[in-house]
Amino acid sequence: MKNYVLLIALFFMFSSFAPTSDADKSMETLHGFYDAMSDFNYTKIDDYCTSDFSIIDESKYYNLGEFVDVIRTYEGATFKIKLDLQHSKFKGKNGLLIVMFDVDINMGDEKMHIKAMESYVMKKEGGKWLIDFVHSTPIKE
Repeated sequence: MKNYVLLIALFFMFSSFAPTSDADKSMETLHGFYDAMSDFNYTKIDDYCTSDFSIIDESKYYNLGEFVDVIRTYEGATFKIKLDLQHSKFKGKNGLLIVMFDVDINMGDEKMHIKAMESYVMKKEGGKWLIDFVHSTPIKE
């Protein structure tokens, strides 16, 4: 019986110290990015992006400053964002995430629901995974 207790204790001890994967760390970056966006904390958004960040959204290309300007137009809205990782691939300091993006936006009487498949090109800089490029493809419901 003692062996079972010891075995269970060792399992819990080692499982709590399991290394976090690059995909998990990158998803933390995405969550931080969208949390900063939802809080309209424009300077914090920069913490999750490379200096060369760009995005294609709704068939338009934006750099980080231009994208933040788009976010400003939603100021006062509330966001309920769901990110569902579909695929990831990492090699060295580069990574790719394919994510199902689902958001409900409430802005006064206006309500929007957006669903998209998004690809995130990630780069590791200073030990952190940062978003370098995003391509969003809307899904028609």
